[in-house]
Amino acid sequence: MLPPKLAQIMINLANPEKDTVIYDPFCGSGTVLQESLMMGFDTAGTDISEKAVRDSKTNLEWVTKNFQIGKTCLKLELKDATKLTTSDYSFDGRKIAIVAESYLGEPQKDIPTPEKAHELLQKLEPIYLNFLKTPIPTGTRIVLALPFFNLKPNPVYLEDLIYKVRELGYIIPAHESDILYYARRKQVVGRMILRLTKQ
Repeated sequence: MLPPKLAQIMINLANPEKDTVIYDPFCGSGTVLQESLMMGFDTAGTDISEKAVRDSKTNLEWVTKNFQIGKTCLKLELKDATKLTTSDYSFDGRKIAIVAESYLGEPQKDIPTPEKAHELLQKLEPIYLNFLKTPIPTGTRIVLALPFFNLKPNPVYLEDLIYKVRELGYIIPAHESDILYYARRKQVVGRMILRLTKQ
């Protein structure tokens, strides 16, 4: 589950303006949606899982009931993030920022070998690239958490993804040192935080 503190950091990394809608196309149980509302932003979410959409709805109802929330969730729908259309990104002309933890893959019972970890990530990569091929509006800031395997001594991550993302028309940090990595000390699957802007 995405830690609330990390969700807050990711929203801040998107540097949204006051009237921006925070949109999470992989909303899961709604952590980004909840944190966005509590930080003073209208929000919207979609997910491919019916259970995830139900869980998000339940959690958002709890948050709005127990906190003084002045903002709303404008949309919460069952959708495949790799098949979003122009209308999915339209909110009456308002700017959006996409903040999301993408699908991290199936839970692993055992620590994978580097070869197995690389194979698992290669199977997930098309999800991320196909999402980024959807008609995201020009100028949209995106903060996306992707998986990496926190193996010792060498972590395993999607090494070529940065180049593929550039080819799709995104501005990304110029140096790998600008990419953030988040993992607890003994956590096998960590999160690689990419900050992108659609050109």
